[in-house]
Amino acid sequence: MTGSYDCDRIADLLPEFLAGRVSAEDDRHVREHLAACRECRNKANAVSLLQQTPIPNPDPDRWDYFVRGVVEETERKRWLGPPRRIWAVAAVLAAIAVVVFLWNLFAGVNRPAATGIDALAREVAELPEGEAAAWTAGLSSAAFMPVGFDTSGLSEEEIEQLVAEVGRS
Repeated sequence: MTGSYDCDRIADLLPEFLAGRVSAEDDRHVREHLAACRECRNKANAVSLLQQTPIPNPDPDRWDYFVRGVVEETERKRWLGPPRRIWAVAAVLAAIAVVVFLWNLFAGVNRPAATGIDALAREVAELPEGEAAAWTAGLSSAAFMPVGFDTSGLSEEEIEQLVAEVGRS
C-alpha cells in the first residue's frame, strides 16, 4: 500500500479502469499503484470478477410472484390503519385529558366554594324579610343564637361584613 489517499482514489477509479474508460494519465497512475500495492490489486481482482459475473435473469413466474407479493404487502399495510406513532400520540393526548379532568374534579373539592361569610349571607338573604332583619340585629347580642346558623367562629369584622352582605341582598 502506497498511501491511503492513493488507495482511496484508486478504489474510486477501479471500475472505470477495468472497463477501459479512464484517461491515459489515470491509466498509468492506476497501473503503477497496482504494481506497488497488494491490497489494491486484490480489490481490482474482486471488482473484475464482479464485472464479469453475469446477472441472472429470474424465472418470469417467480418474478411475477415476487412483485405481486410486494404489492400486496404494501397494500395490506396501507389499509391496516394509521401508523403506531399516531396511536401513541392519541394515547398520550387521552391521558393528558384524563389528568386534566381529574385535576379539575379534585381541585374543586379542595377549593373553598365561597367563604363562610358569603355562604351564610346567601342563606340569611333567603329568609323572609322580617326574620333576616331580626337575625342580623341579633348578631350584635351574644345572647341571641339564630337557629340553623353557626356564627361562633366569626370575628367582629366578619360579622359586620355579614350584616353588610345581608343588607345588600
